[in-house]
Amino acid sequence: MNTEPIELESDIAEPSGIDAALPLPACSAFDAALARLLADARLAAWLARFPALSGWRAVTGERPRFERPGVLELRRGGASARVAIDLAAFPALDVVAARALDAQGDASFSLRTALASTLLAPLVAAFAAAGLDGVTIGALHAAHPAALDATRCVLSFALDGAPMRCALLDAQTPWLDALATRLRSERPRDAATRFARVRLAGRVRLGTRSLPLAVLRSLRPGDVLLDIAPAALGAARVGPLHAWWGARRATQWHATVLIEGNTMTMTDMPDTADDLDEPIVAGDPPGRPPAGSPGDSPADSRGDSPADPLADSLADSPAGSPADPQADSSLDSSSDAPCCAPEPADLGDVELPVHVELDTLSLSIAELAALRPGYVLELPLAARDAPVRLVAYGQTIGGGRLVAVGAHLGVRIDRMAGDDGSV
Repeated sequence: MNTEPIELESDIAEPSGIDAALPLPACSAFDAALARLLADARLAAWLARFPALSGWRAVTGERPRFERPGVLELRRGGASARVAIDLAAFPALDVVAARALDAQGDASFSLRTALASTLLAPLVAAFAAAGLDGVTIGALHAAHPAALDATRCVLSFALDGAPMRCALLDAQTPWLDALATRLRSERPRDAATRFARVRLAGRVRLGTRSLPLAVLRSLRPGDVLLDIAPAALGAARVGPLHAWWGARRATQWHATVLIEGNTMTMTDMPDTADDLDEPIVAGDPPGRPPAGSPGDSPADSRGDSPADPLADSLADSPAGSPADPQADSSLDSSSDAPCCAPEPADLGDVELPVHVELDTLSLSIAELAALRPGYVLELPLAARDAPVRLVAYGQTIGGGRLVAVGAHLGVRIDRMAGDDGSV
């Protein structure tokens, strides 16, 4: 009996690619860089450097219709950019780019390029005036209409009142990088006015203390943390303290200040700085433990490792005394015992730098730029009466108020993160 092989289809289909699952429009690196340039608000400020240029407009996804297409190659620093133009609008360039001259060899090509460079000298001068030095004419030739299929964007503008239209076919990366660099140096006309009104929240750091994680977990509303803020706060001028404006854990506007009552005085020139999580104590050398940390007390400066009973016994025994035979036997027996697994580390011993921070004033960028040493800001509340936050690594872990306990100033906890058992 003749049998035919039967092909079984798999029940499991091959996973479809991301293009099938998400039919997104493709965007090359060139198109992305070009889109960033065209959609940049600083482009208008850069184009304003061309006095004779007006009515600038750029459109992507459009194919131009030219009566006599021609391709102009621009060079700068070894990189080229190709631009399509309508030679019918430029009779002199049309003669230079005639196809009949293509078959006459290199000498004709060099002559044609030289003529094109002479005719397009105003264009090269305009590039130089806009900050793009070293632009030269690489080539000019007539092109087939199919060349316009490679159009990346169509540029329309008026030059000395005469309407112009061209199409960017391609450009090498150095061209796009040069244009992006020029735009970064520009500033939109209304940018200074608009961004000067943006307000940044301010805060001042009253003190810092390293606390074990186990201590932080044990804090409850009503508990008091002592020696975490200057004791003289509210009674005398306190400082220098560190004031910040901006988002935590990012580059911010920083100043050193003095606080007295409800006034805060700048003591140096404000500048940008990173909000470090390490404790900052004025006058402390680098690496010194912060005030109030366990390393300050003589007892805490000792080694944390448990004492060695054998070393203690040897140290306490008189010189020349015989060793205890019972101890020797215990040592021998312990050497034969199997190794014990190390106990897991206790994360509760890990210390976190906890900052006590006080909200101050929200200031606009224009106001922050005007701050100088000696400038006095009035706080809405006296520093001693305002609520404070406990902050670790940019995250608020609790809140409370300043309280006096004898000669010490501390923070009475009102709330802690995880009071509901979520942490």
